[in-house]
Amino acid sequence: MRLSRPRKSRIPLAAGPPPTLRLLAMTTINIMDNQLPTTSHGKAAIIKNIYFYLVSFVALMMVVWSTADLINIALKTWVFTKADNYFYGEPYLPGCDGSDASMTAKPALPPGERPATTTPEQCEKMKQDAADREQKSKLARNQNNIVRDLSMIMVGIPLFLYHWRIVRRKDENL
Repeated sequence: MRLSRPRKSRIPLAAGPPPTLRLLAMTTINIMDNQLPTTSHGKAAIIKNIYFYLVSFVALMMVVWSTADLINIALKTWVFTKADNYFYGEPYLPGCDGSDASMTAKPALPPGERPATTTPEQCEKMKQDAADREQKSKLARNQNNIVRDLSMIMVGIPLFLYHWRIVRRKDENL
């Protein structure tokens, strides 16, 4: 007689963290709640040391990378102003490039109606509008990066200081 395996459900599981992340979270909660023995040797002490050193390292890297990015933004804004230009040529503006009109696809016009042409004044306005949009986009991108970096620093510094203080206290007690 052959034993059959239970069929795997084709229904996706509820969204949640992966099992390894759940295991790490449960271990962290147990460590923080001091449910594991606190002897100076053994598995619990090793896990605690790894946890505190790892969190300290990650928090320190958050601060370092965010500070480096802030310095990068400041240098691009005030010192190397052209380093932040991603568009070095003229923007493509249909009807303003002087190319052959037959090369571009145009919608069908009713009989007797002439296609609209772009005047030089309209081309200049379109170029100015494109430059203004690019400038506003660059400003918004930089502000978004500054907010992200400052929030990473505000979270990273206290996280690092708290965990590193605990590591130092453990080292002094040995």
